[in-house]
Amino acid sequence: MKTFLRLSVFAGTALLCACGGDEAPLPDEIPLEEPVLSIPGTIRLPEENGFSVMPENEHQAILLYCWIPLGQYPESEVDLGFLANLEDRGITPVPVQFSAEVRNSSQNQLNRLGISLPVALGDDSLRAFMDISNMPSAVLVMSNGETARGNGFGCAERLVRSVR
Repeated sequence: MKTFLRLSVFAGTALLCACGGDEAPLPDEIPLEEPVLSIPGTIRLPEENGFSVMPENEHQAILLYCWIPLGQYPESEVDLGFLANLEDRGITPVPVQFSAEVRNSSQNQLNRLGISLPVALGDDSLRAFMDISNMPSAVLVMSNGETARGNGFGCAERLVRSVR
């Protein structure tokens, strides 16, 4: 009887092991997808022969910043200087404007300040996403889908400090 019982347990265990191949993977075995950053609209960056679409999905976080490049506003210059130092924090700064004339004026302002960032040209969908009714305006977009918004002088730095 003991031998029969041992054989039954052995056979049952072997049967369970053989049938276990259709089990769902354990939660730690499920491959996790990396989040991909996505922004509504199109961001076009200047290049040698015109503009190219910015591949935003290659970035962990993007800080969009739109301002009025008129006159000498020290507060605006402080904001622009802050943008120039964001790469070290894993955030890609993207100064952006929505008309070619304003974009060119903004690029000239950055060049005069010695800030080597390109000013992007955004489309109407990006403009709606940013809601630039109060400027300067900034939107921080992270690869996990979170966004943070701000406006007024110092908004870029306030956004970065609020999420770090």
